[in-house]
Amino acid sequence: MKCRLFFLTMAIVGLSALALAAADPTFFGEQDADKTQTLAVGQEAILGLEMAGGTGYVWQIKIADESIVTMTKKETQVGNPMLMGGPVKMLFFLKAKTKGKTTLDAWLSRPWKDDEKLKQFTYTIEVK
Repeated sequence: MKCRLFFLTMAIVGLSALALAAADPTFFGEQDADKTQTLAVGQEAILGLEMAGGTGYVWQIKIADESIVTMTKKETQVGNPMLMGGPVKMLFFLKAKTKGKTTLDAWLSRPWKDDEKLKQFTYTIEVK
């Protein structure tokens, strides 16, 4: 009886650990542009991209197929608010909705000048 209870407890603990691991968001950034990001349905991911504050340049993204992955929110983190033009990180929060493969284009530009892109990356996201 004690042996069964032990194995049942271990199974519950193991399943709980798997559920928590799946809930952790995946972080990726500039260095991951050439790699495929693999997510599970329902999993969250955060794309973090750095820029210089106060320049007018901001990161923008476009997801090719939003039925597979969507952006749930966007945040800006200021590295040092006392440093003019200091590093700023834009965080794009994404959620995997359905199985499939899509691309995410990210570019650093001034929104009022569509033709000028300082940096540009394409990310491949596969949801399994």
